[in-house]
Amino acid sequence: MAKSVSIVDLKEDALCPICRQLLTDPVLMECGHNFCRLCISDYYVAWKEQSRLLKCPVCGAPIQEGRLRPNQQLASIVDKLKQMPSLEEEKDLFCPKHKEKLNLFCENDEELLCVICERSPEHKSHKVVLAEEAVKGYKDKLYRRLRALKEKRSKTEMSPADAEKETLDLLKRLQTEKEKAVADFKKLHAFLEEQESYLLDQIKQLQKEIAKKRKTHLTKLVEEVTSLKNIIQEIEESCEQPAVEFLVDYKTNLEKCDKAAEDSDSFPLELRWRVCDIVDINLFLENIAEQYEETLVSGLPIQKAEVTFDQTTAHPQLILSEDRKMARMGEFYRHLTKNPERFDEWPFVLGREGFASGRHYWEVTVGSEDAWGLGVAKKSVKRHGDVDFSPEEGFWAVGKWEGNYTAYNPPYFTLLTLHGELKRIRVSLNVDGGWVTFFDADTAAPLFAYSVGTFSGETLFPFFYLFGKARLALDP
Repeated sequence: MAKSVSIVDLKEDALCPICRQLLTDPVLMECGHNFCRLCISDYYVAWKEQSRLLKCPVCGAPIQEGRLRPNQQLASIVDKLKQMPSLEEEKDLFCPKHKEKLNLFCENDEELLCVICERSPEHKSHKVVLAEEAVKGYKDKLYRRLRALKEKRSKTEMSPADAEKETLDLLKRLQTEKEKAVADFKKLHAFLEEQESYLLDQIKQLQKEIAKKRKTHLTKLVEEVTSLKNIIQEIEESCEQPAVEFLVDYKTNLEKCDKAAEDSDSFPLELRWRVCDIVDINLFLENIAEQYEETLVSGLPIQKAEVTFDQTTAHPQLILSEDRKMARMGEFYRHLTKNPERFDEWPFVLGREGFASGRHYWEVTVGSEDAWGLGVAKKSVKRHGDVDFSPEEGFWAVGKWEGNYTAYNPPYFTLLTLHGELKRIRVSLNVDGGWVTFFDADTAAPLFAYSVGTFSGETLFPFFYLFGKARLALDP
């Protein structure tokens, strides 16, 4: 057992600190640490790309490129170690079932076999080769994975700086949006205060005019009551006179009655109308305030939309999954019943759910094959015959066409700036704000934005199109 431990310890000392494998073509650094020549060379390249000071990966001591000394003595020791299997390795060389040497490899099951295992029914039709023949391909496969890990390590070493920069950028952007929000609310407050002041001034002025007219009107009413009392008394006295005298004054008294019976001057009609106008303005303000409150409540938090494909709008060649979450283009044009909502010329389909207000988003997994597009469309878009696919006609979309990712804003399609291939896209719809924005759903990187201004009160629907082998899947 002591011999086994010493071999294990010796092998541990002969491992490369970078790849953790037995040293290959070992080189000695100035600080005294040994590495595989290829490993330390890759390390040099990664650090030089970052324009950083070269340091030993083990102790952090400064090192200079090119000062690598081949360690022939260590290379000789490593070669001997490679020929000295440990006790554990010796046990693994024999089949635990048949006690025969494991010198064959089944590529179907990816496991070592002995000659008896090879003849067993389990491996009868499998591809079995000598272990020495199989090892190269599997080592190459593992080395490729190792290379990918090294690249990831190099990127990860740069990640703190990148993360710090991204954090600062996000905070800066957020501060800008905060200042904009404060400015917008101040502007809104100022406007509301101005309108409030104007309306209250109108009410105050009207109150003064009504108070002034009230005094004059009351005086006239008192005078009219006195006049009516006098006329009534005169008429009553006339009615008690003898017949001749009564008839002499009859016409005069009748005229007095008719004149007194005429409508007296009421409170000024113009003031009444102005009061009615104030009442109407308050009803308008109450309605606007309710709408504004509802818009803020529904519009400030963005809502994740539960989108499904609408079978009634799907072009006859499009095939939808049973749950209406996936779409592809079939080989044949199906003869379906006529439907005024169905697109019959272009392979388009709408989402079943529509939006008339608020902020909403949904995410779509896009394939890498052929052409596809997605976005938003008005309910009133043309469904039959040739369609002018543009914002002017009620379509706001991005997609892939002839290998390029573009925004469809004729007469010139805008190429999207990307870093790699798109896999998932988020569509963000701000109905009240008049924006349709597209993001890379995996990185939150903005792709394109349409500033619409207003959707004219129309209901908007998720929109999709597919050509060839393209497939689209709606995220749950």
